Amino acid sequence: MSCSRLSDSDVRYCWKPLRYAFDAVMANEFHTIHASCSLIVPSGPGYEGITLANQVCATVGSVPGQAKVDGDRFVQLSFGYKYDHLWRVSSTFCSSVSWAICPSL
Repeated sequence: MSCSRLSDSDVRYCWKPLRYAFDAVMANEFHTIHASCSLIVPSGPGYEGITLANQVCATVGSVPGQAKVDGDRFVQLSFGYKYDHLWRVSSTFCSSVSWAICPSL
């Protein structure tokens, strides 16, 4: 069944495989990233003597006292994607694509 034959209320199911693909790509790409913080708070005039133990990065997923952000933590807190789900999401995407393609052969 193609997406063009579905009713308006059922079209959302055609987009689920794309969501799974995006989930898998994001989780995979951010898995190995340990990004440096671009903004550590507090900083600026008057805060020169403060150690990193008393500062925090202003990026989602940061941990107080660390100047780097773990990519897995960032993606999980920002989007809800987990690297642990990569193979489950990938297999769901592949089976959805197969389900969509096979009937048309």
